Formats: sequence, structure tokens, C-alpha cells
Amino acid sequence: MTARTKMLLGGIISVALSAGSLAYIFFRLPGETFPLTSRLIRWSSILAALSLLILAWLCDALRLKFLARALNKGLPLATGLRAILAGNFVTLVTPFL
Repeated sequence: MTARTKMLLGGIISVALSAGSLAYIFFRLPGETFPLTSRLIRWSSILAALSLLILAWLCDALRLKFLARALNKGLPLATGLRAILAGNFVTLVTPFL
């Protein structure tokens, strides 16, 4: 298994775990309180939130690139984005209690 395949598999597993835990929590709520069944959330809102999240990732990667440039080091944007996503992944899977 190559490093790229392992990274892709890890990303898929982390997203699946997050989505599964959210679905479990929402389906355990009483009655029709699940947001997607009661139509409380619009798809346009979901797309806007995803767009803002991706924009935040790109801004963080650019900030990391500029910080590296200030230290006279070269950092490609793709590497900075991978570092930001890896940091977010570690933050999400690390238990805080």
C-alpha cells in the first residue's frame, strides 16, 4: 500500500467516523428533530458552509506559506495545505477528555 493510498484511506475513514457519529447523535434525538428530515437546513446553507470551510483551509495554508517565506524557507502551497489538513485531522481524532 502506497503512502498516497494510506492517506486517502485515512481521510475517508476520518470523514466516515465523523459523519457516523453525527448521524448517531441526531437519530437518537426524540421525534422529528433530525435537521435533514425536518428541513431546517437548506442545501444552499450547507454549500455555503463547505465553501467557507475550504476557503479557511486555503487561507491557513497561505498564512503558513507566508510564515515560511518570512523565515527564508520555501513551502509549496500544496504542502502547506497538507500540513493544515493533517493538523485538523489530529485535532479531531485526539480525545480531549
